[in-house]
Amino acid sequence: MTEDAEARLAYVVRRRVLDDVGGIFARAGLQALLVKGAGLAETVYREPWRRTMSDIDLVVRPTALSAALGALVGAGVEVPPIPADRRRSYALFEERAAIVSVGPVRTLVEVHTGLDKVVAHPIDWRGVWARAACVEGLSPSLLVPCREDHALLVVLHLALSDFAHPYAWGDLAALFREGIDHEILALRAEAWGLTLPLALGIERLAVAFPELGLAELRARLVVSPVRLVVARRAFRNHEVRSRGTTWLAKQTVLREDFARWSIGIMRFAVLRCADRLV
Repeated sequence: MTEDAEARLAYVVRRRVLDDVGGIFARAGLQALLVKGAGLAETVYREPWRRTMSDIDLVVRPTALSAALGALVGAGVEVPPIPADRRRSYALFEERAAIVSVGPVRTLVEVHTGLDKVVAHPIDWRGVWARAACVEGLSPSLLVPCREDHALLVVLHLALSDFAHPYAWGDLAALFREGIDHEILALRAEAWGLTLPLALGIERLAVAFPELGLAELRARLVVSPVRLVVARRAFRNHEVRSRGTTWLAKQTVLREDFARWSIGIMRFAVLRCADRLV
């Protein structure tokens, strides 16, 4: 089987999973945001099967998480329990895993209440939901964020992945090719505390895809030169993801809400200690 045929077959399975999950949520009166790879494949990629991925990411409203997991379990979807050694701190990662089977093929679906880790950015999720829209061919229970919001969510994911995610750069390029309002993007990045991550992302994207013409957008982003230099040094190796305290230290460089971040880190440390002790 050729590589293209394998990609098309994987896409057929993915669409079946989306149909199944969309139907489950629709019957339960629930909605979810289809974000990152699966959502972008359906909206900004001309050949959606070429956007490879290892899982499907959904975002539900925090108040609907229990209902969403219950609906999945009721439909026969496997939802693994929270690991015993992370019960207290797990909620800070804003996600639960679900395994959807299509014949012998098992697909990981991550059900999020947000896309942050440890300490949430001040993302206007109410606005993200209000601006999201249905996609032709998918269940109306699955919405996709508007392009500006989606671009910032990809930037957030890049930042949390130490700018080493293999597919996010292509996602950003595809979004910009489809058309993004630079002024709106810059204003929302500032409101969400993502100006510095966006600036770092734009710098690399402009080198990889010069045809996108991102100089105007970069000029709109007001970033402290000192913080920019420190951030460049912290993330100069884009191919290696840090772990543990190194990851926390590098994320600290990117945060604009230092007090909130510090308090959140202390809370996370207390909960992790409690997990380990118990």
